Order: sequence, then C-alpha cells, then structure tokens
Amino acid sequence: MKKMDWKKILVLIAIVALIAVLLFFLVKKEDEKEVKASEEETKIAENIIEKYLLSLTEGYNTPYSGIDVLYSKDKTTFEDLSAGNIIRAAINYANLNNLDTSVSGHIIENIKDSYDMNEYSPYNAKAIRQAIKELFGKDFNGSSIDEPNYLYNYFYVEEYDIYLSGKNDNTIELDTNHSMNYRIIETTKIKDTLKTKIAIAYIYNNNGKLVFTSDSTGNNIVFENEDNNYDIPDEEVSKFTQYTITLKKSNDKYVFDNIRKEN
Repeated sequence: MKKMDWKKILVLIAIVALIAVLLFFLVKKEDEKEVKASEEETKIAENIIEKYLLSLTEGYNTPYSGIDVLYSKDKTTFEDLSAGNIIRAAINYANLNNLDTSVSGHIIENIKDSYDMNEYSPYNAKAIRQAIKELFGKDFNGSSIDEPNYLYNYFYVEEYDIYLSGKNDNTIELDTNHSMNYRIIETTKIKDTLKTKIAIAYIYNNNGKLVFTSDSTGNNIVFENEDNNYDIPDEEVSKFTQYTITLKKSNDKYVFDNIRKEN
C-alpha cells in the first residue's frame, strides 16, 4: 500500500481554502458594487421620493413654503428632522395609503371642552406611528408645539392616543412668485440600498419671466424663460445643485435614510 504524502495533501487543502476565500471576497465585492437599479426598484424609489420626501420640511414660513429648508443642509437624516416635519409627513403618508386615521365620536366628545375642534383635525395615533415606521423605519411618539417659524402644531394626547393637528399663531406670508422644481437624474443600487440623484431648481417669477437659480437667494441664475415652462431642460441639469436621497430596506420596505448634497 502506497504511503500517503501528507505534505501534498496539506498543500492541496491550503490551495482549496485560498480559492474559497478569494471567491468569498469576489462575491462580496460584487455584492457591494453600485449598479444601476432595476426598472422596478427605480419605480419604487421614485414613487417614495416624489410622494413623501421631496417636501419633507414644508410648513415653514419661507418664500418657498419651507421646502427649501431641506436643501439648505449638507446632509439630513431622520434625527435632523423636527417633530413637526415627521408628523406632517406621516399624516400625508397615512392619507395617501388609506391608513385608518379616524377618531371615534366618543373621544371627540371627551376632548372638545379642552380643545376647540373647529381649529383642530384629529388623527388616530396608531396610524401615524405606523406611517412613521413605514416611511422612516423608526418608532416615534411626540408633539410639536410652537416651533419657531413653523406654521403648524401637532398635539399628542396620550390619554386617548390621538394627534390633533392645527395652525399655530405664526403668520403666513404667501409668496406666489417663488416655487421650486426638481429633476430625477438616476437611481442606483448597492446591496439593500437605493440611491436616487436629483437636481433642485429655485424659480421666481419676474414680471412674467421665469428665472431659474441654483440657490434660494436667487443670486446664481442658471437660465430664464418666458414660456411659463417650469421644467428643467436636459442641457441645464448639471448646472443645478444635486442631492442624493438614500433609501434603505427595512422589513421588506424601503425607508428614508438620508438626503445629502453632492455639490
């Protein structure tokens, strides 16, 4: 019987192990490579972004109704949003997804002596928490009362587990001459994360002429038009400030992770 060559066997085992390690890292590297998102993934990301995220900070008293606040920072995460931002976005999400936000007549009767129900809209807090979980992947309960320069109050009434939404005493200066628009550039994927790049334009009406600028001050003019067209043309997209909105998968849903300025 031929004697076994243990040295050769050990060398063979080492080679097999090395190949396995190399394959593992190659597969891992490929998995972490940023690639163009599929058509379905792109549709999912753009739907979430357009419906719920582009105007996350709407409600402040600015020429752009507070939408510009979101784009004034280099990066914004859930933790950077105010309670008012979060609850307002959740109410919008709940309404658009037919979550049951109704409050029983019995509860309304019990609170009407403490709150003028002509001034407030009631919402079932369970539905609002669900909306926050599905939109942001976070657990949240709280109130937003008299935030500086913010136009709305959201009272959480713990006894009845409801939210009351209403205007506060901050004044609104309507400015119909200012608006904002966006252009989605592309959506990419890396592992369980979708990244959508967008361009943001600030627009003001100057005696019938639309002036497109790349900042909220109106100083950096990109182009002008007189045809009442608010779209951003292909050839001008690169001249506007760009942002990447990142969504991460949580419990089979993509939720907001952050928005970051690119340039």
